[in-house]
This record gives sequence, structure tokens and C-alpha cells, in this order.
Amino acid sequence: MNNSLAKRYVLFWLISIVSVVIDQLSKAWISSHLAIGQNIHLFGILNVTHIHNTGAAWGMFNNSTMVLTVFSVIAALAFLIFFLFFSHRIAYMNTTSFTVCFAMIFSGTVGNLIDRAVNKYVVDFISVGNFPVFNVADSYIVCGCILLAILLIFVVKDSDENKKDES
Repeated sequence: MNNSLAKRYVLFWLISIVSVVIDQLSKAWISSHLAIGQNIHLFGILNVTHIHNTGAAWGMFNNSTMVLTVFSVIAALAFLIFFLFFSHRIAYMNTTSFTVCFAMIFSGTVGNLIDRAVNKYVVDFISVGNFPVFNVADSYIVCGCILLAILLIFVVKDSDENKKDES
């Protein structure tokens, strides 16, 4: 394993572990300080609302904890295997930016998976306007996916253009 790849692996695990710890601590704090359904207005359209979500994003597939747990395990393992064994073989993915995206998506998936496996529900608490209540792990997944999409659009485009210029 070369030094660059080792550094990417260390960065991936560091971000993943710290992110899962932050997610789990935030959920534990909410669970111990707010009753289910309790709402605290922070400012503007931002509220903290403690709910238990037995479904997926935005409450879809409510009461499908087992199916979602199995899906989350498969998704986390597939993502981890892709990152560890294949992403470094794709030149434009062999970067710190892609590593951060992969770590964010992986840690968000693991954070919610822990909730499903331990509690049979996911603790959600961030409420913004009329948007469905979500949590820190959801934020990691969404932000990681958005950044990954942006990178894929612009980096792959640049990579393809550079190949054309070389021909």
C-alpha cells in the first residue's frame, strides 16, 4: 500500500469514527433531555423536535425497521468495499475530496444503522420549517451525496475533456 492510499484510509476512518460519535452523542443528548414529541424553538424556522422514526427518510416506509436495517448493512458494506478496494483504482476518485464524501456517506449510514439495530427506530430532532425532521447522520448522507454528485459532474467532465485534449 502506498503512502497516499494509507493517508486516505486514515482520513476515511478518522472522519467516519468522529462523525458517528458526534451523531450518536447528539441523539443520546436529545433522548435524555427532551421527551418524545417535545419541540424547542431555536430561531427563525429552526426547531429541535424529538421524534422516533421507524421508517426511512421523511418517514417513508414507516414500521419497516428490519428491512431498513438489512438494507443499511448491505449499503454500508457495499460502500466500504467500494471505497477500500476499488475507488483508488479510478484516478479521479483517488483524492481527498472523494475520500471525505465517502466517509460522510458511510458514517451517516452507520449512525442510523446503530439506531435501528439498538433501538428499532432512528432518533430525529432537527426541524427546519415544513421540512421533515432529520438528524446529524442524515445530514452527513445528504451533504456527502451532494458533494459526490458535484465532484462527479465536474471532475469526470474535466477528466473526459483532458483525455480528448490528449488525443
